Amino acid sequence: MPSHVYFDFFGTLVRYDPSVLPSAFNAPLEFALRASVRVGQAEADTLWTRAWDELDSAAYRSGRECSMLQIARRYWELLDSPPVAENELDRLVREYLAVWSAQAAPAADVRTC
Repeated sequence: MPSHVYFDFFGTLVRYDPSVLPSAFNAPLEFALRASVRVGQAEADTLWTRAWDELDSAAYRSGRECSMLQIARRYWELLDSPPVAENELDRLVREYLAVWSAQAAPAADVRTC
């Protein structure tokens, strides 16, 4: 007899935008601009997506999920590692997650589920 039931949270219990690109406040672009990196939105979006893709691929191969801080760090590296204040990577993660999670909401029939 089964003793546990597992639910996939995102896309099953919660509606969310699966895109890794910011929909409102572009935290990766703002991070780059604060670091005095001359980058436009399209390039920032490309580098942010590349960071996600690289780490997601590695996570898939290893079976170990990556963290947002690892993604932020890889994005920083792709920007050629400009000098930034110690807390700037944490700030990027906080700002990105604030915008992303603001749109997450319970799925339509989650209560009855």
